Amino acid sequence: MGKCLQSDSSCINDLEEQLCVLFNEVNSMIKSGNKNDAVDLLKANYEAVKEQIDAGFRGREEARVLDTIALGHVALGDLTTAISIMDLLNGIVEHLKNDEPLLDSILMHMGSVNNEGRALLEECLLITEKSKGKDHPNCVKHLLNLATSYSRSKNYAEAEKLLRISLQIMLKTLPHDDQSISFPMLNLALTLFNLNQVDEAEKYALEVLRIRENAFGKESLPVGEVLDCLVSIQKRLGRDDNELLEHLKRILKIQEKAFGSESEEVMETLKKVVHYMTTIGLRHEKLPLERRLARLKDKYKHAVKQY
Repeated sequence: MGKCLQSDSSCINDLEEQLCVLFNEVNSMIKSGNKNDAVDLLKANYEAVKEQIDAGFRGREEARVLDTIALGHVALGDLTTAISIMDLLNGIVEHLKNDEPLLDSILMHMGSVNNEGRALLEECLLITEKSKGKDHPNCVKHLLNLATSYSRSKNYAEAEKLLRISLQIMLKTLPHDDQSISFPMLNLALTLFNLNQVDEAEKYALEVLRIRENAFGKESLPVGEVLDCLVSIQKRLGRDDNELLEHLKRILKIQEKAFGSESEEVMETLKKVVHYMTTIGLRHEKLPLERRLARLKDKYKHAVKQY
């Protein structure tokens, strides 16, 4: 599917027709029992649009294609992949805030994916609970996916309930420092943060940090992820800026190692580091970081202009 100019309405209409054909073809394959062919077709289209996104294209065409592919995976009952694609689509939606008619359309479809997906997840959970029991470990993946669905809809109270149930089940069957526990625990911390229950959110985030440092190493990406969450939580709690700056320096070091010193992730963290250095009054220390940040901003500004 080719790249359209945003003003080219005929190109957009052609794309809509192609996507309609794609979705109908996927549905036809599913109904005729050729699920593998449907998966292959969706995968080929996903790889094509992902290539465009990686090249810097993050517009209406990419959003439309991802939206259709996500719906295709919902039709297949593959909610894990659908949720992953929706996360990517959420990032593109952030770039489209000025295009209200398009944004409304995409958000409507995203709501459709969430509602259809949630119904399927609830059905899967019910079947598992009836066959295995409500406290069976097999229920956990359905509970976590449901919690993700509710979080995406900003129903954090329901997400919190499901995440607590998931953790209770996992803690009955796994050692308390098992790294797999850290993932729902971090989601719970973020959910509590969104519910403004920040003291408990910090408690869980610190426990996740301890588990992940032991499991993955102190300079690993999973540790960087929880440190990033911890900064937001502790900022709301009014923790000392010097403490938050140290967290950000650790995140920066982790990202430089994982993504390279000129990555977008590093640029975003540099912005935060410079901000806290300014707040604390570290004028001389921040100057080289400000120059580095300016170079990265200029690099990505020019990269966007090329497309």
